[in-house]
Amino acid sequence: MMAIKSSKKPRGLVRFINIVLILVFAAILFVYGESFSRNVLEGASVLQQQAVAPPVEKPSESLDDNHTTKTVLQTETSPPVTTVSPPQKEKDIVDEVKPLQEEKRAKKEPVPTEPSKEDEDYDEPEEAEKTQNDTDSDGSEFLKVLENCRDLICIQEAHAKLPRSSDMFNFPHFMIIGFQKAATTSLKQYLEKHSHIIKPMVKEPNFFPYDCKEKPPEKCSAANTTKYITKTLHLQRYIDAKGQVATFEASTHIVRAGHNLAHRMAKLMPWLRIIIQLREPISRAASMLIHNKDVNSLGCLMRQDMGHCLLHHSQITEKSTTSYQPITYTEALQPWIDAFPRDQIHVIQYEALTSEKHGESELKRVKDFIGVDVNEHMQGLGLQNARRFRINPEGWTLKRSEYEELLDIVRPDTDSFLELLYDNDLIDDTTDWKEIWEEIWTSNLDTCKNEKNRCNIMLS
Repeated sequence: MMAIKSSKKPRGLVRFINIVLILVFAAILFVYGESFSRNVLEGASVLQQQAVAPPVEKPSESLDDNHTTKTVLQTETSPPVTTVSPPQKEKDIVDEVKPLQEEKRAKKEPVPTEPSKEDEDYDEPEEAEKTQNDTDSDGSEFLKVLENCRDLICIQEAHAKLPRSSDMFNFPHFMIIGFQKAATTSLKQYLEKHSHIIKPMVKEPNFFPYDCKEKPPEKCSAANTTKYITKTLHLQRYIDAKGQVATFEASTHIVRAGHNLAHRMAKLMPWLRIIIQLREPISRAASMLIHNKDVNSLGCLMRQDMGHCLLHHSQITEKSTTSYQPITYTEALQPWIDAFPRDQIHVIQYEALTSEKHGESELKRVKDFIGVDVNEHMQGLGLQNARRFRINPEGWTLKRSEYEELLDIVRPDTDSFLELLYDNDLIDDTTDWKEIWEEIWTSNLDTCKNEKNRCNIMLS
């Protein structure tokens, strides 16, 4: 009996020591974190189990990081032990300590917030201030600097660096860039009647394609640039109106020089809005040939008939020998679509613009794109330079084979550029546009049904 009593005392003492150790470990847990404490508690559990239970020779199981059991193979030097999940009291301690740990960690490592003004790389307040100034500023500093600009870089930097009010137009605000013989003159003369649009000095200044040799600003002479800014675009009138009027110009040679001009103009004037007008391609090419003969007394029609000229010496078939000039709408449009944001490009179908059915709505769309009052009363478009009503108004004679060959040229390009416009959200669908042109082509082919197999081609 005495031996039994003496053997129980050490066991009671071990339990007491283990409890003390557990409390010490809990304190350590509080200070050094959850992961360390879990390992310590498991160690304490093992010590307690060894104290109260005799060794058992079998594989042991331990807890992994996800609190699931796994088998642990014992070595020959360590006696096999069996570990179990920590007692409920130890789990309770962990659950109580964990919130305290998180609270303490939060005090040491505060949750990241927005960068402070003292941070070296913090630029957002400056951007926010700039945006605010763009809205609230009256633009007086912008106008003061712009008034003295005589080169394109000065205009670019004034727009980029100086605040202006949200109701001010850019300078220049928009351009009609082509195509030739697609009612660009008519649209230009219509828009310049608006009370918030300034009439340019001339319709075709061709500053960028000719004066700058398609490479602005490095190829633009100082004299031509000053004239363009002050005279063509009427800088002083814009300044006097405090930027409340839109300045523009219309040079139809720009669009076909897009391979050189598009990215350069987008870099110089990233705010610029561009208007592109397209006409049924055979009619447009024929109209250009007629224009050259009527106005300049030169060109293919001075020597050959219309069929031959369209097939061999027109803008849809003849490639320039001196400079690159695209002969398809797709080639010409692609650089502008690549260079400018979609909401700064507006395309117009000539046939819709000049029709009684769609003309008024098309003009409203143009004014809305520019950003002027769409309801301001203005006279209708009217057609300027429309030679089709006075030169061969009855039509032009072509062989059926000639016209069919022309259709084989323009139809694939029509499908291609319409898909390009549609894919870039510049038109709502391709069907309506294509149907208008197909109707023109079918109507002209219907006139070929005669003994001589010749067609009477009417221009759109």
